Amino acid sequence: ATARKMVTEYGMTASLGPVKLGAAQASPYLGEFGQTRDYSEGVAEQVDVEIRALIEQAHNEAWKLLNDNRDVLDKLATELLEKETLDHNQLAELFKNVKKLPERALWLSSDERPVSNKPPVSIPAIARTDDIEADPKTDLEEREPASKKPAAKKPVRKPARKPAARATTEKAAAKPEAKTVAKKAAAKPITKKPAAKKPAKPQE
Repeated sequence: ATARKMVTEYGMTASLGPVKLGAAQASPYLGEFGQTRDYSEGVAEQVDVEIRALIEQAHNEAWKLLNDNRDVLDKLATELLEKETLDHNQLAELFKNVKKLPERALWLSSDERPVSNKPPVSIPAIARTDDIEADPKTDLEEREPASKKPAAKKPVRKPARKPAARATTEKAAAKPEAKTVAKKAAAKPITKKPAAKKPAKPQE
C-alpha cells in the first residue's frame, strides 16, 4: 500500500512524474474510501513496474542489512534470553557496532531542478527546541523578559508539637505503677492489734 501511494499519489517516480493517478471514491461501508482507475492500461502497467521496483529494492536492502549484522542480532537474542528485558542504554550498547547501508543519493524528479545552495534560515532562540549548540544563559535571557522575576518561595512553617500527647503518654506510663501499688496493698494481710490490758486494781 505504501509503495502504491508513493507511485500513484505522491509522484515519487521519475518515469511517471509528479502526477496523482486515480480518483478517490467513497465506499458505502464504514466510511472507507477507495480509488477508481482513470488512466490507461499502458500507464497501469508502468505503475505496476514502478511498484515492483520499489518493493524489490526495499527487500534487497533489508536482506543485506540483516545478513551483515547477524552477529549483532545473535548477541541481542542471547541477551534477551538471559535478561528478558533490556533498556535503551543496553540496546544502544549492542547496536553501536551495526553496519549501516551507504547513504542514498538525493533523489530529484528532474536534473533541471537542482537543489539550492543557499543555507536554511536561522532558527530564533524562542522557537529553538534543541539547545545543544546554544548557550543556556543567553537562551534563558532571550526567552524570558527581564521584568519577569521568579516568585519568592514562602517559608515552610513546621507544625508545633502538641503537649497533650506527651501528657497522655506520662499518664499512661504512670498507670502501671498505680496498679502495682494497689496490688501490693491488697496482698498484705490485715492483722488486728490485741487490745491493751487494763491494770488490775489492788484489793483492800
